[in-house]
Amino acid sequence: MSRILITSSSPLSLLLGSFVFVVVAGSSSEPIYTDQFVVNVDGGPDVARDLASKHGFQYLGQDASV
Repeated sequence: MSRILITSSSPLSLLLGSFVFVVVAGSSSEPIYTDQFVVNVDGGPDVARDLASKHGFQYLGQDASV
């Protein structure tokens, strides 16, 4: 089983993150990263990587802390 690290956030974080994004988006072309979460995927790293790519996410590898 592999885990995909994906973005997510609480309502307060989403509100604050949206504000920061609006303020920073006009001044930088660099990607802006927010909170992340982990999902379990049966089938190993190849399946996890394909699933992440199919849905527009970036596979960051297995998370050892979970």
